[in-house]
Order: sequence, then structure tokens, then C-alpha cells
Amino acid sequence: MKKLMASLVAAACLLNLPAAHASVFTLNFEASDFPVYDFGFVTAPQTDVVGSITYTAAVQNAPVTAIDAVDLVIAGHTYALANVDHYSFYEDSIFHGWTVGPLGLGVGLANFNLDFDGANVRSFSYTVDNYNIWQAGNITSTVVQQTVSAVPEPGTVPLLLAGFGVLWLRLRHKASAPSTGAATVTA
Repeated sequence: MKKLMASLVAAACLLNLPAAHASVFTLNFEASDFPVYDFGFVTAPQTDVVGSITYTAAVQNAPVTAIDAVDLVIAGHTYALANVDHYSFYEDSIFHGWTVGPLGLGVGLANFNLDFDGANVRSFSYTVDNYNIWQAGNITSTVVQQTVSAVPEPGTVPLLLAGFGVLWLRLRHKASAPSTGAATVTA
């Protein structure tokens, strides 16, 4: 029975090679057709906004778990990864970002909101002065899944080594065990 248990434990250790599974996607989008703001008749400072956000999720339509990279400039403001965040709203992920002018002053402030359902950008708006907000009338977007190799779980290597160790001990014990053959007696 001990031999069977040792063999089963060794096999389980060798066959248990899980990998962390997270998919990385890149959302490419273009927002345009920003109407003139109603109250001040102010034209949007940037008529076409083109950008991309790389994020991690279990599958394409699953909630976003992390933002990995950002390539976005609005009205001269470049967004860094630290300036962009996300939250879930029902099935959608909302990406939003902010930048501020020199010395952290509100002058030169730029904010954006992007409502994304996992396949399409539903809405995009931005402001550069926290007063006038421009909502895109036309949005095109594509989502591309990045190729990422599987990452072994942290416990995989020790578990694999333990499995090899059990097999080695089992084989060593079997090779060094004295023969238990029945003795024959002749008269």
C-alpha cells in the first residue's frame, strides 16, 4: 500500500503543472466629431483623439484587472500609466485619466473618460479646463489580444522537484532493498 501511495504522490506532483492564465489586450481607439460646446461656443482643442490602452483581463469581455500601458495625448497632455485608472460599472470598464500642469497646479488640467464594454468603446469625453467637456460623436475601436506565454505558478518548480525527489527515493529504496525471495531447503 505504501508503494502505491508513493507512486500516486509522485505522479500527482509531476502531472500538476498549473500556469497562471491572464490575457493581455490592447484597445486601439479613435474619437472624433466633437461638437461645439453649447454654453461658450468653444471649439474642442483637439478634433481627433487617437490612442491605445493595454490592459489585463481573464478574457476579452471580463472585467479589467490591470492597466499595463497607455499611449494617449490630448491637447498636448501626455498620459502616463500613473495618470490612468479604471473601475467597473455593471459589465463595462470605465477608463479615466487626469494630468495637471506644472507644479501640480490646475492650470493645464486634462481629464478623459472612456466607457468600454470589452469589445467597443461606448463613449469618450474629455476636458482641458474642467469647465468645457467635449463628448465624441464618432468612435471607432478595435481590441487585439496580445500573445503572452504562460507563467508558471510560484509553487510549480518546488512541486516538480519534490515529485522527482519522491521518485528518486522510491527507486533508490527499491534498488537497495534486500531480496525477499523464499529460501529453499533441500533434505
